[in-house]
Amino acid sequence: MNTDQEQGFIKSARSALDASANALDAHTLSRLHSARSRAVEAAGQQPSWRTPGWLLPAGALASTALVLVVSSVLWMSNPLNNHAVSTPEEGEIVVSDENLEIATDYDFYHWLDEQTAMQAET
Repeated sequence: MNTDQEQGFIKSARSALDASANALDAHTLSRLHSARSRAVEAAGQQPSWRTPGWLLPAGALASTALVLVVSSVLWMSNPLNNHAVSTPEEGEIVVSDENLEIATDYDFYHWLDEQTAMQAET
């Protein structure tokens, strides 16, 4: 559509709507005016679902406190002394280059596990 056609369409639509509005009876006009007044009045009111202004900061404070409590409980419950190497001698064994073939010898670990189990039984 070009501009002349759009302008003609708008002009004819406006005249048709004005003619139909002028043809309304008094009862319909009264109901329309009443509905418009209620809508304008309701638009100026605050919605009922809206929360009070103090609720947002209180919720933020509560959630921050909850995060702090949970993180401190998790921090304090984590034991810091759970190292695999507990003595300096064990540390030397772990970092030494000697006996690397024992690390790949799974039969040794199986035998060691059996020995430990036998010692625990006695």
